[in-house]
Amino acid sequence: MRRNNSRGPAPLATGLLLLVATLLAVPAAVAADDSQNLFAQGQRYFTLGDYHKAVHSLKAALKLAPANADYHHWLGMSYGRLAEKANWFEALSLSRKTLHELQAAVALDNKDVGAVRDLMHFYQQAPAFLGGNHRKAANLSRRLQVLEAAGITQQTSRKFANSPS
Repeated sequence: MRRNNSRGPAPLATGLLLLVATLLAVPAAVAADDSQNLFAQGQRYFTLGDYHKAVHSLKAALKLAPANADYHHWLGMSYGRLAEKANWFEALSLSRKTLHELQAAVALDNKDVGAVRDLMHFYQQAPAFLGGNHRKAANLSRRLQVLEAAGITQQTSRKFANSPS
């Protein structure tokens, strides 16, 4: 006959539960470091002209830090570069992704001069059916003038974005 052990779960089951709990509890600092490493990797791929790999790394970084304006900006630029070299059908989808990411970057940080400028250029250059809009481009141009009059350049906007608030 089997004895009923009322002291709790078996030691093996307890060990497995602790292991699973430990693996699931990823510290936020580790996720932030991972997202920064993936972002840096995406920037390197972009610089080397490997935009497919850049997109892959930047999307992975965004999964870990979805509210990071820089990640959205670089992903938008990567999609844009892919769209420039794609066939017409692929370019349609990539252009929409470019617009979406640039809009997200500006929505998250409307003082990021680089993202504002890139979104303005998209609105100026894209046809209307892909999201081009001269009125929105003009509004962003005025926004850039305000930022520049306030002394905010691309370098200072990066400094503010990276400082703890």
